[in-house]
Amino acid sequence: MVSSYVILSKITTPSLPKDYLARDALVQQIGAEQYAVCVFCAPAGYGKSSLAIELASHQAQKGCSIAWLSLDENDNEVSRFAMYLVATLSAHLELDIHIAEQAANQRVSELMPFIAEVINALAQSEPLMVVLDDVHVLTDRQILEGLKYLVKYLPEQITLIFTSRQEPKIGIQRLRAMGKALVLGDAELRLNREQTQSFVDLRLHCSLAPELLSGLEKSFEGWIGGLQLLTLSCHSDSDVARFIQQGHSAQLVVEEYLAEEVYLRQQPEVREFLLASSVLSRFDIESLQQVTGIDNALAILDYLQKTNMFISVLDAERHWFRFHSLFRDFLNKECQRQDPERYRDINSRAFDWWISQQDPAEAASYALQSNNVEQLKRLVEEHGWEFYHRGHVRLLMKLIDALPELYIVSTPMICSMVCWINFALVRNAEKVAYYLAQAKTVMKTHLSADDYYYWMGIFGCLECDIAIGLHQYAKAEALAEDAIKRVGEHNPAASTGFACIARVAMANADFARAEEYLGLAHRCVEKDSIPALFWYAYLWACLSVRRGSLSEARRWHEKGLKLNKKEYLTAISSSEYMLRSMSQVCRLSYQVTDAAQYADQAIDYALRWGEIWSYPCKIERAR
Repeated sequence: MVSSYVILSKITTPSLPKDYLARDALVQQIGAEQYAVCVFCAPAGYGKSSLAIELASHQAQKGCSIAWLSLDENDNEVSRFAMYLVATLSAHLELDIHIAEQAANQRVSELMPFIAEVINALAQSEPLMVVLDDVHVLTDRQILEGLKYLVKYLPEQITLIFTSRQEPKIGIQRLRAMGKALVLGDAELRLNREQTQSFVDLRLHCSLAPELLSGLEKSFEGWIGGLQLLTLSCHSDSDVARFIQQGHSAQLVVEEYLAEEVYLRQQPEVREFLLASSVLSRFDIESLQQVTGIDNALAILDYLQKTNMFISVLDAERHWFRFHSLFRDFLNKECQRQDPERYRDINSRAFDWWISQQDPAEAASYALQSNNVEQLKRLVEEHGWEFYHRGHVRLLMKLIDALPELYIVSTPMICSMVCWINFALVRNAEKVAYYLAQAKTVMKTHLSADDYYYWMGIFGCLECDIAIGLHQYAKAEALAEDAIKRVGEHNPAASTGFACIARVAMANADFARAEEYLGLAHRCVEKDSIPALFWYAYLWACLSVRRGSLSEARRWHEKGLKLNKKEYLTAISSSEYMLRSMSQVCRLSYQVTDAAQYADQAIDYALRWGEIWSYPCKIERAR
């Protein structure tokens, strides 16, 4: 099942350039040993992805199926990673339909059960090679733990290939000790003297004298990316000799020589195309023409492919392309330096194009890249809560951090969102208090009296939640009562105030009052507000525990678990509370093994938000 959000070129095995230097020895070494996991780990320009493509082609000729996923920074969110993994594997596996639908709709909240389903499906499949390209962009703890779990229980007919700029922490030490895992670093991937000669022969159609070959070895040390840049600008051995005599280093090739000998040698229209298209991380003809406005883009693209201008084809249909990262970085900086206004305009157009494709997460990268404040505002206003509930929390925090403070404190809806996220996920009560204080001052000058009165009620709901967290119960209750009065007792926003009063009553052992106000909160909340319903299931469970009714607490826990399984709740911090509460109930019921398991789950969950979140869970585990 492939989601409409999926960019198909990301799950298609790229093609090799026509003058690619085959790495036969490495391919044969990998094929002969039948490794379960291979990691190609080196800086940019060492041919990691190309080797993976060649290896995939070699295995495909032997009848092995290939599943390819090109990763980028936006995939460092659990929901998006799961969506792309399912899209990558869907042609080769029969996944549970419920799991597949959740992943396709970016509604996977817990990666471990999802990975377990993937492992079970892989166990039933034919021989399959799965390639994850650019794994270094993945830093999310849950994703890395999921990959480690996949590696640990990988079925024997499956081969995993990872390419990365740093060695990923995916637990391959045991497999390496058994001879089942291979790590190739820059030392293994760099070209030797003979391969350097072959590479130059292939590109320049000439053999180099031994002294020139030695000069290239000294300058590039087998770095394929640097050699490729050189051969784009040199047309004969005399050009190579001039390069060596001038004493250029590999770094200078990237920074200066590339500009003088590659970029500036192109026709003006080609230079304009290179600068404009480099703003895009990937492109097809439609997006290219819409974003850059270049009419003859197809002809120039064809020319670049024929001249091997560091451009890669991303799909079998040859619709999607990208520049090599070294070349793109250079061009991107040039574009910003030469024409900052044009650079901002292309980013703005790219943002609009991805919004039209209904992919706000992809659009966000262009708003951030150009620091377009209006587009950043639009993303947060229109898609902020969508990002939150789909688990794109890192992306949302990046967007919020890029917003001007005055805009945040003068826009009620955005201010309440920013404050809630900072309190619920970051636990930064001081920052929330600061924003609220600034907002109260700023909004008083431009909101009507009625609107100001209402929004102060909304902010009051936030403040009473903070006061509860600080155990300031009298203050919390006073704030809650004032907030309910301001927003109206039938307003869904009032549910937070009712819940705060219920929590104060619980703290004071006034269980009858706690039940009354928790009932008001539950009835007040909108039926489709899943996070709120989940939170109230947790509070009802807490009240049941305080009353000594453990069986009733378990029933509320089960209701919460059903919501957690049915809906996407990865961004809901109350999931940690629920797991910790379940551990407590099991412990009080003398079900120690279950209690320990729930406490461990709570710890794993809490660590996503930071070490400090895990302390209460670790205390429960110790108990």
